[in-house]
Amino acid sequence: MLLNERYTVLGNSVKDLYNHIPLNNTPSFSHISYSKKFFSRKDNTFSVSFKKFHVTKIQKSGYNKIYENHHSKSFFFEIVDQIENTNQIHLKIHTNDLHMSTTPIKYNSTSVLPNAKYQISKSLQHFFLAQKVIPKCIQHKYFDLIRKKLLDRIMIIKSRAQKTDDRNYSTKTFFNFSYKWYHFYFGIFIPCGHDFPPCSLPSLIVMSNNRYGCGKHFYSDNPPTYRHQMGSNNKNLHANICFRKWFNQDKKEIFSNRLGIKYSTSYHAKGHKYIFNKKSN
Repeated sequence: MLLNERYTVLGNSVKDLYNHIPLNNTPSFSHISYSKKFFSRKDNTFSVSFKKFHVTKIQKSGYNKIYENHHSKSFFFEIVDQIENTNQIHLKIHTNDLHMSTTPIKYNSTSVLPNAKYQISKSLQHFFLAQKVIPKCIQHKYFDLIRKKLLDRIMIIKSRAQKTDDRNYSTKTFFNFSYKWYHFYFGIFIPCGHDFPPCSLPSLIVMSNNRYGCGKHFYSDNPPTYRHQMGSNNKNLHANICFRKWFNQDKKEIFSNRLGIKYSTSYHAKGHKYIFNKKSN
């Protein structure tokens, strides 16, 4: 009986406390206005489609293997880094696979200009939807790897093109990917810079000083530069170098990682006619 009375008292006290709360102190949110833009995001769309290229009169070996379409297929992805006008973005995948459909497909984006990672992701998605030889389990396994290699290829190409030296070192715009007996070449599309006649083939390599081009026009538009050697390269020059090393008793320490041995070399004279290189432990 005492227990029931205790609960009754507590119940009445809580009820009385709730009834005595002044209604004027209740916070009101009627003065806060929410704009429609705060709750909703505008979805932008862009299109992705295939664009076919075909090369006939060219030697399809070496770097030109990307133009050959019997044993392998090439896919070069466009990347848009700026918007020239307000028209819709249309990304193209340049390929030598003549069986690909050129019908564009629209994809949604919350940004007016998607970043490179999102553009490559949707272009890869478009490629995997169109091809018929790579199963979904392999697609899911290598999707991130292919996207990462394409993003790395963008940075490698920019790094090579922005160099200002005269070296003829080249950087490929593509890499290979194989599944069973199917061979693919994925790369970043850089249009050939040949003016007349206009050429829209993908560039194979990029060199310093922003030199690039396709297999037909690269070496005609960008002749290789040769560095001038300092001094004359003849027998007298090498003889003087050997004499100075012998006279100064220079020693060169050599370590072989493969054999795990270390030794030093120096020049020794045998009479007044011969100077030879001798190895000492």
